[in-house]
Amino acid sequence: MVKEKIKCWEFFHCNEVDCPVFKAKEVMCWLISGTHCRNEIQGKFLEKMEMCLECEAFKANIDVDSMEATLKVLNGQLRKFRKMVEERDRELQGISLELALGLSEVFDALKEISSGDPLVRIPETSELELISKLKHLVNLTAENLGEIVDLSHEFAIGLAEHFNVLHRVSKGDLTARVAGTSQLELLESLKEVTNDTIGSVFTAISECKIAQEELLESQERYRTVLEACPDPLVVYDMEGKVIYINPAFTWIFGWTPEELLGTKIDYVPDENWPETQMMIDKVLAGESFSGVESRRYNKERNILNVSISATIYLNRERVPWGSVHILRDITDQKRAEAALLESEDKYKTLVENSLTGIFIHQEGRYVFVTDRFASMHGYTQEELLGKEYLSLIHPDDREALAQTVSARLEGEVVPQHYEVRRLKKGGKTVWCEMIATRIDYGGRPAIMGNIIDITERKQAEQALREARNGLELRVKERTAELTKANEQLKHEIEERKRAEQEVKLSEEKYRLLFSKDPNSLFLVDGDSGNILDVNNAATLTYQYAREELMQMSFLDLFDADEAREIQNELQDYHKDVYVFIPRTSAKKKDGRHFFIHLHAGAVQFEKQGTEELGRALIIRTVDITRRLEQEAMLAQAGKMATLGEMATGVAHELNQPLNVIQVGTDFLTKTINRGRKFSHDELLKVSRNISEQVERATNIVDHLREFGRKSDLEVYPVDVNEPIRSVFTLLGQQLNLRNIVVDLKLAPNLSKILADKNRLEQIFLNLVTNARDAMEAKGPGAVKKLTIATYQEGRRVAATVSDTGKGMEKGILKKIFDPFFTTKKAGKGTGLGLSISYNLVKDFRGHIDVESTPDVGTTFTVSFPVYDEQGDHSDEATRY
Repeated sequence: MVKEKIKCWEFFHCNEVDCPVFKAKEVMCWLISGTHCRNEIQGKFLEKMEMCLECEAFKANIDVDSMEATLKVLNGQLRKFRKMVEERDRELQGISLELALGLSEVFDALKEISSGDPLVRIPETSELELISKLKHLVNLTAENLGEIVDLSHEFAIGLAEHFNVLHRVSKGDLTARVAGTSQLELLESLKEVTNDTIGSVFTAISECKIAQEELLESQERYRTVLEACPDPLVVYDMEGKVIYINPAFTWIFGWTPEELLGTKIDYVPDENWPETQMMIDKVLAGESFSGVESRRYNKERNILNVSISATIYLNRERVPWGSVHILRDITDQKRAEAALLESEDKYKTLVENSLTGIFIHQEGRYVFVTDRFASMHGYTQEELLGKEYLSLIHPDDREALAQTVSARLEGEVVPQHYEVRRLKKGGKTVWCEMIATRIDYGGRPAIMGNIIDITERKQAEQALREARNGLELRVKERTAELTKANEQLKHEIEERKRAEQEVKLSEEKYRLLFSKDPNSLFLVDGDSGNILDVNNAATLTYQYAREELMQMSFLDLFDADEAREIQNELQDYHKDVYVFIPRTSAKKKDGRHFFIHLHAGAVQFEKQGTEELGRALIIRTVDITRRLEQEAMLAQAGKMATLGEMATGVAHELNQPLNVIQVGTDFLTKTINRGRKFSHDELLKVSRNISEQVERATNIVDHLREFGRKSDLEVYPVDVNEPIRSVFTLLGQQLNLRNIVVDLKLAPNLSKILADKNRLEQIFLNLVTNARDAMEAKGPGAVKKLTIATYQEGRRVAATVSDTGKGMEKGILKKIFDPFFTTKKAGKGTGLGLSISYNLVKDFRGHIDVESTPDVGTTFTVSFPVYDEQGDHSDEATRY
């Protein structure tokens, strides 16, 4: 996320109107010389750096791009200082050489003069004024030897002092100066020239030292900035060898500079080489990038998720010299994202399978409803989305509910739990118990709630209320009548009998509610499991008479395996816990099986003929066979849609054997027409080829027919490699014609899984066709490779389907398993393939996961528990 830049004049409330960055659009004030930062005018860039390193605006604005710009300016000024220092060094070197040669000539001439030779002469030309004058003086001395002899004592002392000073200078003492005064103009002039020359040399050397110190200080600051970077940073040369790593790299990845400098780091996992090669190519092409996600090993060979940013850097001649890479550790972030996705899946499953209807309305309209909520009102989910929430409320309850919703949205404390009358699609009124609360949905306030249909309970309560009111009235009447004379006793007894009759009628109403429930209801003894009572729906569903059922155990309605599992689930009935057993198989009287959801709860009852209270279970079974058949129809529709998409591929598969047959028959026809006789070998060879191709075409058609047939969901031990190979019976030639390279890495001797081969083939066929379309979408010239691998990890068998297609963004990954969701153009896909595959994987107790990188590719991973032939279908076994 790009952070907002700070403008220095706004941050410091600056009023320096003469400052070149005051109210300017450019926010990187440290790149501009002559700024008036905090009442101090800053000159060159190096004068500003110390202040900038402590500046809040500099810290806030610094990033890779601005760091690059900063370093460019810094490098420019350092080059100027280096150039100036080099020029001064060359000047000093020339001066020193000229001074040494000149002094050598002077000393030799003076030696000859001191030996008494007045004819000595030396050339007076020199680039140094001091040497020229010294030579001129030597020549004058030789010409005026007589005068020099007269003044030899004073001149010898003065000249000795000059020589002593020059000797100290040649040893590096630039503080030495010729002192004292002399009556000789020559010595005074020589002193002045000597002292001026030494001063000039001293100034030049001092400026050189200052420039060198500033250069070292700048380099140290540059190194401080890199080492203070909190993210790992590594600098490579153009060959990919490491020339620098910062402390953060050592801290996170474990390698020290001594281990890596001058080497190439081997820390890229094999599966992450595609995007890594892309990054290398970009940098070598002079492009920069940032935020590219990948994975890297640390020194302990643990994989870290990283976000990588990189850029090229140039030398003084603006030639690419290497690259700078910053790696940010996002492992915790990726784990958090994975945990969030897993949490979302769990909550989605919980919501979709909730026994209550769940809704969210925002700004007066429904924005989310579950299928159960919609069916409770007689609508579909699509019909309710966008509908006003008050339109489903009884007119008499709307105003009160609207006031409650408004108060809840304002943050006021209002009841969360209340009863409300609601309207079904046809206008029928139903009573519902509703729990609502305020949430944020999409960044805006909304109301989320769930409802339970309590119409039957309200009706029962009304009946009970009427019975109770009638009973209370009768009791009052009888109490009043007891105060009357004994002659009214007969009348009172008659009234009591009438009241008892009404109580029986009330009990009959409850019996009616029990018997007329549309779902099967059983009252089961908690200790023995015997059926104590059943309703009419149970007799119709299970095809037993009521008397027959009451002579049976509840577990007799199931096969032995299901009976054991149900008995285990219900063994803690005495704890008053609610038990829900989904999608189990029951059997009718005639032996036919059907699927049910089972709900059970514990109750107390009075044992007949005693005052002892017994424990029992009220069990409700809901027939879900039709719903499962509809799901199977949806899966069949997906298979038919897949077969429609594969029509071209099947035509290609059949075309090859038909061509061979056509060539064989043409050969036979032409040979007969020419009157040529066939040899036995020729006829045998042609007939064999035709027979083989007919058999191949027959296998393709039989396989297509088998795949397309409608079948029940029956599970049996299957080798996961078999359906994968079958996929290429239908798609192999089509993939070959589209230049898609297929790499099958099927592990031998895999443990079998409990599944249906036909349905497994449908799963892999959907994944392969999606991979094919994703690679085709990248256009011509793209690398098209499909890799399918199988392997076993402990008690699970897994398969991966990887492609080099367009890949998907994170936002799309969250929705790919939703029904009818597709990224293909209209008419190019139904949006059912991955949804059906997801449900089939779950039916076989499996998991399906997906990883995708845009422009790199996608990998789907499916895994299933191992089938145990001894009957233990792994600790992850679930009910069918």
